Amino acid sequence: MEGRRVFLEAKDADYVCLQDFDAPPAVVWDWWNNPINRTEWSHGHNQWRAGARTNGRSGVGARNHCAHGKGESVETIADWRPFDYVSNESADGSMVFIETVSFESLDEGCRTRVHDHLIMKLPFPTFLRRFVVSLLFKYMFKYQEMLQYAADLLKQRLNQSGTEMIGDYQ
Repeated sequence: MEGRRVFLEAKDADYVCLQDFDAPPAVVWDWWNNPINRTEWSHGHNQWRAGARTNGRSGVGARNHCAHGKGESVETIADWRPFDYVSNESADGSMVFIETVSFESLDEGCRTRVHDHLIMKLPFPTFLRRFVVSLLFKYMFKYQEMLQYAADLLKQRLNQSGTEMIGDYQ
């Protein structure tokens, strides 16, 4: 497994998004990777569900499905490093994305910065592909707004549950 690293660096990505969460990396990891949670914080009418799993668990080769409007995307996990990063390939019709999401521990593990790096497989020169993907994620998908909503919703849920995870999680 160590030799099969799949990690998209920011410098190679078409679109880079950062978002801070007021929760430890393990909590944010679950919030991000659990299909039930993703449905809750995704924009629009996204309905995430777990697909194929080896031994019923997420990991390399596992699939998630997202039904949205008239389409469905299939996400296949290419690299799975719990609490550190996850890389996947998503196909939605003719659109194919490669994504690495990494989880940076902040404030002695009490907060997390999510780094999301995406590239779209398009037969365009890099500058044009990055322009198109940037427009898609900024204006059509409103991706940064969705991540802010995810962070706000997680904070709200943790506060409502009365858990001591924010700021005191060990």
